[in-house]
Amino acid sequence: MIMDVTVVLLLLHLASMTRGLPAYGSCNFDEADYSCGYTQEVDDNFDWLKQNNVDGGYFMEVETENHIRNQKAVFTSPQIVQQDTHCFSFKYHLEGSGVVTDGNGSSPLGTLPTASGRLSVYVRNDNTDTLLQPVWTTPELGGTDGWATVHLALNPLAYRVSFEATVLQDIPGVIAVDNIVVSSKPCDSTPHFLRLGNKDVNKGQNVSLKCLL
Repeated sequence: MIMDVTVVLLLLHLASMTRGLPAYGSCNFDEADYSCGYTQEVDDNFDWLKQNNVDGGYFMEVETENHIRNQKAVFTSPQIVQQDTHCFSFKYHLEGSGVVTDGNGSSPLGTLPTASGRLSVYVRNDNTDTLLQPVWTTPELGGTDGWATVHLALNPLAYRVSFEATVLQDIPGVIAVDNIVVSSKPCDSTPHFLRLGNKDVNKGQNVSLKCLL
């Protein structure tokens, strides 16, 4: 009987350790010719590009310059399957801002600088090809100081995640994504989650969060 209890405790410990490991859908994009099953959408305006970082690895990037306002680039994860509420995290970088002007090069007095682009994240089930409301999006004012990390608490059984970069201004700017991690355990740094339709997403982010009611 003592041996049985020991085996059970060992199995529980191993299961706990496994739940903390990156699951399918995670990607650091560090292989030049492989992107972990993430694919470019065909109905957008242009593609994300894989770029080198200073450590010799890679990340996904969009440059806003030389694109028309509201043009979009979207890449999407493979189908992710999880059994319980879990954590989906990624790092992003947003660079470039300026004051939007009209055709004559003028802008209203007191207009604040707007980011060169916006990153939006969508969660959708496998039979939904249309992007609806984003579960997370960057603010239109300012960028990031280096790389920022976002944690989303999700619980759909099977889903895909789409990263949409939208050009807000045709000025030098960068939208970048890296280090996507799907964990089988809940987010450690996330307060709680908010239900949007049939999806759970994190609330309490330091960026704007749009809700479907």
